[in-house]
Amino acid sequence: MTTHDKQGRQYARLDELKAGDVIETDDSFDCMAKGRYKVEHFPGQGLYVRCLDDHHFLSGQNDGDGHLVGMYKVTE
Repeated sequence: MTTHDKQGRQYARLDELKAGDVIETDDSFDCMAKGRYKVEHFPGQGLYVRCLDDHHFLSGQNDGDGHLVGMYKVTE
């Protein structure tokens, strides 16, 4: 499974995120620009960030091992 990007930066883990956290995305998304996004919770459907399509659910980035490809947890 993919845990880090080509520069060695670790991808965020879905099980380590909650509503209110901030993630940073890379430039691999069609529905959002590279940048920082606040994680929100949609009842019954899970965590997401706002995007051009309205909601980008984080579970869709799960590589099968819990890492969210193209997303990084902001810890500052």
